[in-house]
Amino acid sequence: MINKLLANLPFNPSMLEDVSFYAKRLRRESFLRKIGLAFIILSLVVQIFAAAVPPEKSLAQSSNNDVVIGGVANIGRMNKVQNITQNLSSEQTPSAKARASDVIEYSLTTTNKNDDVIINYDIEDGVGDILDYAAIDQAFLSQHGGMLSTDKKTIVWANQTIPAKGELRKVFRVVMKNPLPTTNQPNKTAPDFDCKIENAYGSSTSIPVDCAVLKSIEQLPNTGPGTSVGIAFAITVVSTYFFARSHLLAKELMLVKKEYTSGGA
Repeated sequence: MINKLLANLPFNPSMLEDVSFYAKRLRRESFLRKIGLAFIILSLVVQIFAAAVPPEKSLAQSSNNDVVIGGVANIGRMNKVQNITQNLSSEQTPSAKARASDVIEYSLTTTNKNDDVIINYDIEDGVGDILDYAAIDQAFLSQHGGMLSTDKKTIVWANQTIPAKGELRKVFRVVMKNPLPTTNQPNKTAPDFDCKIENAYGSSTSIPVDCAVLKSIEQLPNTGPGTSVGIAFAITVVSTYFFARSHLLAKELMLVKKEYTSGGA
């Protein structure tokens, strides 16, 4: 349309008003595309940052047993698990599937490597992943001085005393749900309902769950941050092209108008 307008302009100078109209219209489009391009570039920067900076490893996921907790250094932590119902040892339990109604016992050992007694120490263990497939044996927990925080999904033994160069062992039990939940895992990398129960207290334990075989749900491919950055970059290139094209056309039309006006056309 614009090329046709410019081709006919020398034969019909009255079309100069149309040239001015299209020039203003292209300037407005160029301005809007500039704003859109700025948002796209900002999004691209965020995507690159997210892909370049890996998530920090949480303390609960760390396999290092010598940590600083609550301002107290040289505290060792160790976690063992045993399937009581199947009469399995702590070495056998992680390789055997936990079945409905099985009783699983966790043993948490906290070691004081200091020369002084540690007092008023809170032993805390997150059980959120366990609760997907099991329930805490509240009576057993109460007998051993523990308490379940349903909001935080943690088990706590508050105000404990750990002797110098000694250790303190705490146990709790869970009962596998019957029937076991058949909820599908949200996605391949999600920790929820993944047919295993994991617990981390210094060392980590993982027990497979005897889940019912479910029909797999077709999922979209896991593109990852690299693909997202590539898509954002492609969109940025296309947007930049259209912005530059609109800006250039508007500038050319204004130059044409200026030349015809100054030339007395």
